[in-house]
Amino acid sequence: MTSVFDMDGALERVEGDHELLDELARIYLNESSELSIAISHAMEQNDIIAATKVAHTIKGASSNFCAQAIFDAAWNFEQLQPSNSPEEIALAYRTLLHELERLSHAIRQEFHIRQ
Repeated sequence: MTSVFDMDGALERVEGDHELLDELARIYLNESSELSIAISHAMEQNDIIAATKVAHTIKGASSNFCAQAIFDAAWNFEQLQPSNSPEEIALAYRTLLHELERLSHAIRQEFHIRQ
């Protein structure tokens, strides 16, 4: 799944500890579900400030897996302001959710984790 995350880079971050990375993958899957709910709730409330804070958390939580696409999507979302157009916000939101799901799916496959 090199197109979604960098396994070699992720292993390097944990000094080659496969068990630790497996544990981090399981934690990430639990966290990412909660973060998806949190950002969706903030968006339903039209609270872009709260949503950008969740995007920042998503960026940090995903960093262990050296996943550039979700990092970029979270960073782009994090830069939004209430003054951005609704279309820009909606596109950034959809992109972030898409990348969050792609990374979660890739982690489930790579680490053989059932939903």
